[in-house]
Amino acid sequence: RELAPGLTWIIGCIAVGHGDTLIHSHASAYLVKGETGSALIDTGYPRHWPELDVILDRLLGDRGLDYIVPTHPEIPHAGLVVQLLDKYPDSVVAGDVRDYHAYFGIPESRLLSVPDGGVLDLGGMRLEVANAVILDLPATVWLFEHTTRTLFVADAFAYAHKHSEGECHLLSSELPLQ
Repeated sequence: RELAPGLTWIIGCIAVGHGDTLIHSHASAYLVKGETGSALIDTGYPRHWPELDVILDRLLGDRGLDYIVPTHPEIPHAGLVVQLLDKYPDSVVAGDVRDYHAYFGIPESRLLSVPDGGVLDLGGMRLEVANAVILDLPATVWLFEHTTRTLFVADAFAYAHKHSEGECHLLSSELPLQ
């Protein structure tokens, strides 16, 4: 779902059983595509790979993916890093990457440490690594895209919702009042 020019929300929710009720939990990826570069913020779960693979082909075409930016090294946020690096051999994992070599066996040459305040310039889109106010893990980063004024906050403001058909790709402001 395109949220703004150059900013696409990919994937959506994961169903989790809670008694007799299915609760859906946020598990999204975001593609930020500028004039000269692109970045995928978070990756989704490994089971999302077939869907994500097709969507990225459609959205990127022959252009490729420059940066993979997990907000932290937990499976919903970084679970497809290896598949993405295989698919896009010129891409790098960027952000707070201090342990990614150990978690995923990624060579140091494919890791780009970006400190708080560091910017990935995508040409018309600027993705800034921001100090995470709420840490899921010590390596959590938040990201701010300047053109769309979008703040990516990892799990900080995630919400769960009961599942109704069509709700998983709605913004919280679009959900029916319950």
